[in-house]
Amino acid sequence: MKALILCAGLGENLAPITSTMPKPMIVLQGKPILQRIIEKLRNCGIKDIVIVVGYRKEQIINYFRNGFDFGVNINYVIQETPSGVEDAILQAKNLLEQEEFFILVHGDIVAEKDIISRTLNTHNYFDYCMTIALTLAKKPEHYGSVLIDEEGRVKKIVEKPLAGREPGNYVAAGIYILRSEIFKMLEKTPVLDQVIQNLIDQGVEFYGAIWEKSWVDVGCPWHILKANKIIMEKKEEARISKRAQVESGVKIEGPALISAGAHIRSGACIIGPCYIGPNAYIGNNSLIREYTDIGRNVIVGFGVELKNCILMENTKLGRLCFIGDSIVGRNTDIGAAVTTVNVSFNKDETIKMNINGREVDTALKKFGAVIGEGTAIGSNVSIHPGKKIGAYSKIMPGTIIDQDIGDRMIAKNIVKMGIFEENENHQNLL
Repeated sequence: MKALILCAGLGENLAPITSTMPKPMIVLQGKPILQRIIEKLRNCGIKDIVIVVGYRKEQIINYFRNGFDFGVNINYVIQETPSGVEDAILQAKNLLEQEEFFILVHGDIVAEKDIISRTLNTHNYFDYCMTIALTLAKKPEHYGSVLIDEEGRVKKIVEKPLAGREPGNYVAAGIYILRSEIFKMLEKTPVLDQVIQNLIDQGVEFYGAIWEKSWVDVGCPWHILKANKIIMEKKEEARISKRAQVESGVKIEGPALISAGAHIRSGACIIGPCYIGPNAYIGNNSLIREYTDIGRNVIVGFGVELKNCILMENTKLGRLCFIGDSIVGRNTDIGAAVTTVNVSFNKDETIKMNINGREVDTALKKFGAVIGEGTAIGSNVSIHPGKKIGAYSKIMPGTIIDQDIGDRMIAKNIVKMGIFEENENHQNLL
């Protein structure tokens, strides 16, 4: 069986992180999301993979190439314009239409390692019927909502139904095993869930592979933190590379993973689960708390506190910062004493974010900032909960960020006063 992975989307709801990278290339604990999917497929014996690429496709192609280094064979097809899932599937028709079955995987899902094997086992158990991985979700209206019968047959599937009108409690988890005849049907009816429902109405059997463990479809910024937590939760013991330098006086509690070339200075306290990537530097008296992911070549200064956050590669943090429940893009430079405020002033309120022009409730009482790649932040900056700073922005010392900052902006003094600077390469936020 061959696999088809969909990786062409813009990922607009994840901006500013996706302003400079495709969603499947978001790195969690040293590996892009897409790499984790490929490894799951390979471990299930599926080594022929077709990847649909589009937005910033060169980053995916240059990283995975022909797949040899990852133990698989990869072919790429290009979706030239972002035209939806169904169009992306049809781009692969010529490579897959001769297969009896193929496995379709969305390139933005993170789950425990056996979700693909569970789907394959269900497919095999029910005499090689078409199969959909199903999971439970708190808000099924955001996904394809599915009703199954007592024997696990899919009876009804509705794409993003109105809240309260979902046919069932389960949602499609982004993994399907389909017959190649699906291509011809999609050409006539370009909505995957409708094609599946049409087949069911014609008497074709679909079975649900029920997945009751951790799972997330990485669609909004806080889902990145959830995905990171899913991966870390299975860590059971500390692992310290023999090529890491851990000075005397460092305290390590719980399952911390410290990579080769990392340097942990005296007085630092590391509380797992957490990940410290290759060649990272952790300064004296820093506190690295649970679910922190520190990427390759990251520098953390003296007395910094990090909690449930992701610092992508080549980021630098000055002394005495607090970064909590936040995501920081690659090559970001953060000055001394920068604070991400991660709770609302009314501590009973959940954090709201502006997602692609809509106010969205994160349902979290603690969520900090999302900072895009290449941003430079001066010292003594405070960032309010749920605020985004676009890629390559410049934040002057002492600024209070209480509204989103777009890509390549320059913010000076107090944002709410509307005081900004601009130069020949940047546009004013106003």
